[in-house]
Amino acid sequence: MAVSLRWALTLACAVDVRGKHSTPPVYSSTSLGRRLAASPPVDGAVAHLRERMRSKNATDGCLALLESHAGDLLVIPERGLIWCPNAKVGSSTMVGVLPLLIGPNASARPQTRRLVERGSLVHHGAALGRLRKDLQPADRHRVVFASEMEKAARQELCTSGRALTFTTVRSPWVRMVSAYLSKVADGSEGNGVDTSIIRDFLGMPAGTPIPFDRFLEFVSKQPDKKINIHFMPQSFRCGVGMGHYLIESHIDSGSFADDVKLILRSLGESEDLFKEDHRRCTEECGQSKLCTANLEAQIGPKATWIGNGTGEIARKLYKSWPGHDLAEIVRQRYADDAKLLGYAWPGHIDPLPWPGNGGHL
Repeated sequence: MAVSLRWALTLACAVDVRGKHSTPPVYSSTSLGRRLAASPPVDGAVAHLRERMRSKNATDGCLALLESHAGDLLVIPERGLIWCPNAKVGSSTMVGVLPLLIGPNASARPQTRRLVERGSLVHHGAALGRLRKDLQPADRHRVVFASEMEKAARQELCTSGRALTFTTVRSPWVRMVSAYLSKVADGSEGNGVDTSIIRDFLGMPAGTPIPFDRFLEFVSKQPDKKINIHFMPQSFRCGVGMGHYLIESHIDSGSFADDVKLILRSLGESEDLFKEDHRRCTEECGQSKLCTANLEAQIGPKATWIGNGTGEIARKLYKSWPGHDLAEIVRQRYADDAKLLGYAWPGHIDPLPWPGNGGHL
């Protein structure tokens, strides 16, 4: 099961375990080993996470993920970190943090197949490309897709006791609004989403603003395998909600920063490496004349929503077409996400609640 950071941090305060690292260094780079030796003492949350990393459940979950989602998982083999980047769920922040985990001196090239550009990875490879962009050319081979690792290397990593599987998840209702505001509402065609494809599918004239209800109509009719990664179900993309990840961070529960900081500490790094890249979709929309006009036509004057967070904008957009239940479209399209992750929208069928959700939308 995913780590509940609130419980873990409480444990850390209650136990107040301090001292030297309880496990040997897991890095092949001598420079990383020196950083580990100089790192802060182990706290209770880190000790608990490292214990879970050595468990059979963690090994089985890691092997299951690398078997079913090898083409989606990004791996830093020398650090044991395995991350699945769900779009519109904290991925920009993680892309800023992960390159900092790769030191300048690699002692050995991980066992990988030849790195090639595959057509099936046009969208999936974006995160990998962004990560490698921030690295020196000689270090770019040190972050790979799991599918680029030899099977023996994947097996060794999962059974080593140092594999740390991590991903982030979000309410599908709020995630769709975030994707709409940042990728669709301004009508752009070069922001990771080609809105002309949406218009063509819906039979809309070129350049016509796409209202939220038509956007939902579009995503509701796209198959999981072909839908743009920003709209792809999280359960399909990363296999979430199955208990395979050691940390499955629900960003709308407010634990994302704590989860990433726990990961950094467990790797012997300072949690100060974490710098949240929090881009408010509402503010970005307000800076675009096209997006502003589109949103004003649906939920009213800019002055009434520009200060709202994504969650409040979501509540307004789902009520923007009286007589039509837009939230139900999302519930049906992303039924697996809602059920597996324990999310619901007011007035709709409630799945079993995720223990750490705390009622957040």
